[in-house]
Amino acid sequence: MRKAPEIILSPADRQTLEKWARGPSTPVRLMQRAQIMLLASEGITNKDIALRLGVTRLLAGRWRSRFAKLGLSGIEKDAPRGGAQADPAQSCRAGDHPAHDRDETRQRHPLDLAYACAGVGRQPVDGYPSMARQRTETAFG
Repeated sequence: MRKAPEIILSPADRQTLEKWARGPSTPVRLMQRAQIMLLASEGITNKDIALRLGVTRLLAGRWRSRFAKLGLSGIEKDAPRGGAQADPAQSCRAGDHPAHDRDETRQRHPLDLAYACAGVGRQPVDGYPSMARQRTETAFG
């Protein structure tokens, strides 16, 4: 059975974590991570931390490991997510998309252009609104 890394806090780290754990303006996820670290520093197992805080054992273990490796900076920000990064050169601006170039005398619904830029749903054809816009208007009025 693997053993969770032991968490030993310096007085400065403990003070920062206590501030995050109780701060009214602290984001909830950072508050939760701080609470996990404070409990872990008391020698409490990931399973017991999970039961006390209402999180999974894996989540408690993840933040304990990150803190052991990186300290406060390891729990302060989320790890970068995978996947391709957005290319600002391909962003859609007015006049950059064929949907913008159609008959400009006909008034367009803003969702038609938004969906055109996002590449979602069908584009308006012969004056008929896109199916995506119809679904949105039906769902949200």
